[in-house]
Amino acid sequence: MQYEYIFGPVMSRRLGRSLGVDCIPFKTCNLNCVYCQLGKTTVHTNSVSEYISAEKVTAELVHYLRTDKPDFITLGGSGEPLLNKSIDKIIKCIHELSDIPVCLITNGVLLADKEVRERAALAAGDLILPSLDAADEETFSKINKPSADCPSIHDIVNGLRAYCIDSRSEMRLEIFLLKGINDSGKQLENIIQAVDFIKPACVQLNTICRPVFSLGIYPVENDVLNIIQGMFSCPAEIIARQEKTAVVHEEINTGCAEEASDAETSAVIGLLKRHPAGYSEIAEGLNISLQKVNAIVGCLEKNRHVKKHIDNGRLFFSCNN
Repeated sequence: MQYEYIFGPVMSRRLGRSLGVDCIPFKTCNLNCVYCQLGKTTVHTNSVSEYISAEKVTAELVHYLRTDKPDFITLGGSGEPLLNKSIDKIIKCIHELSDIPVCLITNGVLLADKEVRERAALAAGDLILPSLDAADEETFSKINKPSADCPSIHDIVNGLRAYCIDSRSEMRLEIFLLKGINDSGKQLENIIQAVDFIKPACVQLNTICRPVFSLGIYPVENDVLNIIQGMFSCPAEIIARQEKTAVVHEEINTGCAEEASDAETSAVIGLLKRHPAGYSEIAEGLNISLQKVNAIVGCLEKNRHVKKHIDNGRLFFSCNN
């Protein structure tokens, strides 16, 4: 079976081997973040709708889970999952299918909406990973570029706090730091104050470590991340660091991957469409041999289905969407 809505598993820094559930059409989002690894938002909206039904997602999960058991099932991918009105039904169906923990990755904007927040809280995923990259309107607009119908950052922060109170899910709040934008001064102070108010289980500090498509933005250096980590009153961890590594040129089979099945090739495309990755990450996540991944990616690159990126000495591939 070739999957339309599930992808991976992806080897996640935070979740281990994580099976993705993409319940929103590609690049449909209420934000247009400058650091997004998938490029610009094409459908910029805060309108909640049943974009993809719970039944369609469940049918794919039933088939997949017959033969594999990932560490997590994660709602997130190429858009904002809370825009899907059926998010609670999807989470409940996953819980009914298996005992695998469920994670919701969200930008947190729609938690400002009481109805959406209650739906997500009642479904009670095991873990929620929302983002908060700014706590003032100017920086929020500069980094996240919200749609015209988005709530204020004040309301978003209040929504995050309300979710912590109302839900049994553990909240790990991600903060994506950009050099010279939100890593110092009043911008950082505002974020720290907001975190004190929200009271998540922990803070996860992130910065650029994969290809991005916006010019003029830069990662925060490791020594600065270390300093910022110590500024929070709640537990804080750094989930991305700048690594000084040489590019490893792995030999690629430039012929088409005759030995790879259509399902394997489809799985590689599904992963790279949502998550730029290198050879080893693809192989480990999808449980395909490295030799076969080399052949599949070589064929896809030759046919211009994927493109190559070298970022900070690391090799990534992504789909030409």
